[in-house]
Amino acid sequence: MIPKPRGHFATVTLRKGNSLTFSQGRPVRTFDPDVQIQASIQPIPGEELNKLFPGGEITDAVVIYTDEPLQPGKEGVRPEDEIVFDGKTYRVFRVQTWKMGQLDHFKALAIAVR
Repeated sequence: MIPKPRGHFATVTLRKGNSLTFSQGRPVRTFDPDVQIQASIQPIPGEELNKLFPGGEITDAVVIYTDEPLQPGKEGVRPEDEIVFDGKTYRVFRVQTWKMGQLDHFKALAIAVR
């Protein structure tokens, strides 16, 4: 078994989206109990951020690498998973699964919650 890399990983809080309901037309998100996971959090460079979000409305987004499954939300059904890192909360909006046999992991893009 190959050991998990630890060098550039941090302990972060994962808030798994559970259900999404609406109250007076506004979304109400519920989450499973928070868990601590290991993840590498990297800022998305400005040029790439502008390609993802033209117009500059999003100014704080990150790439998250982890071996824990992360999920974007499902409209009207469940909220996006959230990661709490360095005092900020980031909401997952895109996930890629990398199945490599021994080093399976997930790459997620997430935006800061204001």
